[in-house]
Amino acid sequence: MPKFRIIKADPLEYKARIVRFWQEYLPGTPPERFDWMRTNPAGPAIWFFAIDEKTSTLAGAISLMPKDILVNGRPMRAGIMGDYMIGSRYRVFGPALDLQRAVTKDFSDLGFSFIYTVPNQASIKIIERMGFVEVLRLRTLVKPVKALPYLKKYVNPAVARLTAPVAELAMKIRSRETYVASDGVFEEVEEADGRFDRFWRDFKADHMGVTGEQGSSYLQWKYFNNPVKNFRILACVEDGDGGLLGYICFAVNNDKMEIHDIVAREERHADKLLKQLIIKAGRERCKYISIMLSEKSPWVKRLKAFLFLDANSHASVYCYGDMDAVAEKWHFFEGERNI
Repeated sequence: MPKFRIIKADPLEYKARIVRFWQEYLPGTPPERFDWMRTNPAGPAIWFFAIDEKTSTLAGAISLMPKDILVNGRPMRAGIMGDYMIGSRYRVFGPALDLQRAVTKDFSDLGFSFIYTVPNQASIKIIERMGFVEVLRLRTLVKPVKALPYLKKYVNPAVARLTAPVAELAMKIRSRETYVASDGVFEEVEEADGRFDRFWRDFKADHMGVTGEQGSSYLQWKYFNNPVKNFRILACVEDGDGGLLGYICFAVNNDKMEIHDIVAREERHADKLLKQLIIKAGRERCKYISIMLSEKSPWVKRLKAFLFLDANSHASVYCYGDMDAVAEKWHFFEGERNI
């Protein structure tokens, strides 16, 4: 049975092997993500490695991505646990538990108040053994932009084509965006400029609950510099000085638009942003808009008023550390999951 040495090391030494691990175990991860993880304004990603003592082979890896979080106005530092990869030859008698133990043992010394992750089904039992506790359940909501693709799932294509106009009229009558005022100035921004700092300063002064950092440098890194997806931001701005009233971060993946974050100081601005995003999705020929969020978030009720439907897709956020600070207070969106 192989023995393993668990180390916390500069990832540059293992860059080539990390990229190979991504190609094999997390396909679709671009190599550019490695350098991107090192430029996080909250601090570079921290890596733990499992090394086969006999062969010096990389047997497994795991990362902690620093994230600045406000809890009722109080700053905290969280670590997002990810990139949990075990080489295929080490799956049975491998270092899976050893890597987890190293993370949970050192997280406080690394300056984290807590660490969190959204595990896949295969790793839930492992992290529960390490003391992780489920603090939030997530659900995915989907809004059909056009009725035809949705109807085709339940009736034959001919019937779907005949009934689609009637269904779309019914959707329009029932959906909240029909009754939201169309006034306002909207802009798809190309960078996170100083307006985001001013908005964040005012937003966090009033916000109670849990929210991740939203300053300009962090948003620029998190979304516009991110090599994983082509993230975009639609902003509602004040007429005149162009100050921000709210914004939605999203990405378009094939025929689906994915919402990753919604931030607005007033509900009316959130409603107007959602209406404009739905219009944009139609213009870009998206079939669906999807969003993942905590199932107890007040956003669920608002999104359902816009005819976002349950997609029967669920996940959970697991935490280790100062869990009382985040449980039930975090309006968790997709953007908090991986970045």
